[in-house]
Amino acid sequence: MFKTQNIVDKNYIQEIDCLRAIAVVLVVFFHYEIFNFTGGFLGVDIFFVLSGYLITKILSETKKEKFWLINFYNKRLRRILPALLIVIILSLIFSFYQFTPFHLERFAKSIITSTLGISNFFFWQESGYFDYSKFSKPLLHTWSLSVELQLYLFWGIFFNFFLIKLKKFEVLILSLIITISLFFSIIYSGRSPGFFYFTGFRLYEFAFGSLAFVIRQKYSLKFLGDITFLVFFVIILITSQIVNATYDYNSFLSLIVVIASFFILLSLKNIYFFRFITKNKFLTSLGRISYSLYLIHWPILIFYQYSLGTNLDNSDKLILILISIFLSYFSFQYIEILFRKKINDTFFLENKKFFLVLMISIFSIILVSSNLTNLQNNYKKISKEQLDILDQIKLDKNNRDFMK
Repeated sequence: MFKTQNIVDKNYIQEIDCLRAIAVVLVVFFHYEIFNFTGGFLGVDIFFVLSGYLITKILSETKKEKFWLINFYNKRLRRILPALLIVIILSLIFSFYQFTPFHLERFAKSIITSTLGISNFFFWQESGYFDYSKFSKPLLHTWSLSVELQLYLFWGIFFNFFLIKLKKFEVLILSLIITISLFFSIIYSGRSPGFFYFTGFRLYEFAFGSLAFVIRQKYSLKFLGDITFLVFFVIILITSQIVNATYDYNSFLSLIVVIASFFILLSLKNIYFFRFITKNKFLTSLGRISYSLYLIHWPILIFYQYSLGTNLDNSDKLILILISIFLSYFSFQYIEILFRKKINDTFFLENKKFFLVLMISIFSIILVSSNLTNLQNNYKKISKEQLDILDQIKLDKNNRDFMK
């Protein structure tokens, strides 16, 4: 059992971290292709629902504070960016030494867009999420973080101008958002694989989480409890086992786990028999490091597999997962907490210094990434003939082997 320092407030909901743990485990098992969780990518959909719930909860509880909206954005940036930027920097360093110029050139573009919080649009333009080219994209998973950041920006403004002022109609407004977003998501999911990355087509998942919070505040829902939790928890597990990349993936598949997550959130207050799951200390601890684990597990897999140039066996994968959990624990303790905690009501790194460090880091990453292939060429002294060969390989669009 590992322990994590608690920096949460008195309104902390332990069960949410349990759900986070389940979501991140599904994603990790899917990415590592282990234990047959072929639909584990649906764990991201669970994360979006949980985010909608928690963000609406935070906004509702802080709306009377001075500069509440600015403070909300400040805390969200502190929550997301420090760990993300460090993973990006480390990935940049590893790719510089490991990647071929062709892969490095493509990766440099993903570094810039991931740093700016728009990588979902970049990967939208590239090959599909489920193809072999993903094995040369250590930051592919940051598309969901970009969506999160964009949703945070939108939801703070939306909450301020609509949900507060039209509180009597908040259920109706959220239901309308769900309907519109889901409608267009279903329409376009069959037309373009790019829908997977578009923020607007994920908005209904976030809104479902927000609606769950609003409903829980208004009604006791005592008829929802252990049975509800068990039924929808099993539905999530079954769905993540039977869905796979060979399906014509669409929003109907996402909707299954979104609705399941929605009803689980509604039932949390009335769970008694299954508390051994929802209040499990191991799952709670895993849930607290889930963000760092999500960030770290994929680059570790990609760089290790890239260096070997072959598929991994299950023992290798399990070792990498354990290493990812270990590193995530340190990331949570010494990066996430460091930038988020307050001492005497003041952040460890006060706001002006934090944003200065943030801007310098972002500018430096973009500057280095823009010249990454040239820097590598100078470092490795690749000849013109070698570069010409690599350029020719780049033009060969029929090259669909593992390293693409």
